[in-house]
Amino acid sequence: MGRALAFLVCSLVVFGSTAVAKIKTHHGVYYKPGEILVKFKSEAMLAYPLAKANLYELTGAQVMKRYHTSFGLEHIRISKADVTEALTYYRSHPMVEYAEPNFIYTVDGEPPLPNDPLFNEEWSLYNTGQKDSTGQEGIVDADIDALEAWEKTTGDKNVIVAVIDTGIDYTHQDITQNMWMNPNEIADNKLDDDGNGFIDDIYGWNFSEKNNDPKDDNGHGTHVSGTIAAVGNNSIGVIGVAPGVRLMAVKFLNSFGSGELADAVSAIDYAVQMGARVLNNSWGGGGFSQTMADAIAAANNKNVVFAAAAGNDSENNDTSKHYPSSYDISNVISVAATNNKDQLAKFSNFGVKTVHVAAPGDNILSSVLKNEYQSYSGTSMATPHVSGVCALLLSLEPDLTPEEVRTRLVETSDEILSFRRKIIAQGRVNAYNVLCDIIPPKKTPKDPGGWKNVSYKLSTPHDYLPNTQKSWEIHQEGATYLKIHFKKFDTEEGYDFVKVTDSEGNAADQMDGKMKSFWTFIIRGDTATIHFESDDQVNRYGFDIDKFAYSTLP
Repeated sequence: MGRALAFLVCSLVVFGSTAVAKIKTHHGVYYKPGEILVKFKSEAMLAYPLAKANLYELTGAQVMKRYHTSFGLEHIRISKADVTEALTYYRSHPMVEYAEPNFIYTVDGEPPLPNDPLFNEEWSLYNTGQKDSTGQEGIVDADIDALEAWEKTTGDKNVIVAVIDTGIDYTHQDITQNMWMNPNEIADNKLDDDGNGFIDDIYGWNFSEKNNDPKDDNGHGTHVSGTIAAVGNNSIGVIGVAPGVRLMAVKFLNSFGSGELADAVSAIDYAVQMGARVLNNSWGGGGFSQTMADAIAAANNKNVVFAAAAGNDSENNDTSKHYPSSYDISNVISVAATNNKDQLAKFSNFGVKTVHVAAPGDNILSSVLKNEYQSYSGTSMATPHVSGVCALLLSLEPDLTPEEVRTRLVETSDEILSFRRKIIAQGRVNAYNVLCDIIPPKKTPKDPGGWKNVSYKLSTPHDYLPNTQKSWEIHQEGATYLKIHFKKFDTEEGYDFVKVTDSEGNAADQMDGKMKSFWTFIIRGDTATIHFESDDQVNRYGFDIDKFAYSTLP
């Protein structure tokens, strides 16, 4: 009896000191939540049955099955600790030979689908061509490859994403488990226990109302938070991009969704001070502010990523700045929005010099107030996808600088033809590529050189007519590559398009909006077809082509 009691005391000490330890042996691998398999040493099974019972009581464990072929092996369900804590606890106990998660296996190594009941509506994470909330059918794989990324990691609890927004409903059933809680503050004792200047800041701080309750009273911040880190595999609602990280609530926007510069800067300062590695900023407004620029730069100096929405005005941020996403600071990641067809969302801002990446942001399902779920659209919805991917990457490579994180996202994006003149990354974020540092091959051929110019005149009517669908073909016998020069180009941005295809019908370039004279991307083969399509609304100048060039080199 005395020996059994010693085991119990040891268990209490071990559990208290290792509750937040990280289990690396199953990092990023799928397993059944709330269940583990424990193999007890044979001598412990025979000599100390009471100690084993006490051990189970501490973790709220219930034996689901005992295996006859492996004496001492038991399949147990736990209720007082998560899988990570329980494994640390059992593995450190002298009665236990080993403890493992209840791993999930699949045919041919295909990643399993989460059991969150609304996951099939989260096209941004796993696009099978399903319809979005408006009924628009998607395109298979027009997503961020979340399933594949989760095979690498679902996120580390030590990585904190601060949601600088309208707050977070930290009581939401799909969020509460992943909320950051200030470990050095005692709730409701009206003292600043950690000496950070904020009394009882348990979940974060409310800079809008100057109090310690950052609970969302609008819904926007909760929607953003669910996209970043809604709890996964809990048989409830949705799953976030990084369901293993934690969310810090930093509220500076009021219930109407507006806030002040002074409070925004205070929010950034607080989040950095309290250890956030990623700041999600799904908001914008105002002009250039040196105060804001200094706050973002200070975050950069502390190795903190600043993900920011590019804006919802269908404008070019290269010429019309949008803040805070347009600050030229190396930790800023400006995010445009895509739809479920891998197209730039019609409302999304863009900028081939200023908008770094694109991510799903059109009709995105996520958590809202009162334990409910709704679909929202905006670059506000695209930004948390990027914040989540950044958090996954920092879970695996915590020593990366913000600029290195941004470069990784840009270089590993899936190339999309229509983005090559719109976004620095020329494509949409791919979480799996980010984690594996895979740079997809570019579709544009390398420049072969040896170009010869040919004068060639081709124009649309000026102004072009509505509801136009017209094609023209350029052919040069013996050419291996072509490119076309547009002397003037002006179409209704986002609605009237010019597309160029090669001799096999593969898309080589796509343009819209107003552009100065330019060459198309290189076109394979001896034939190029120019397709022009306009809608029934605004009609503009159209285009003038004055020449093309060809090469006969391989």
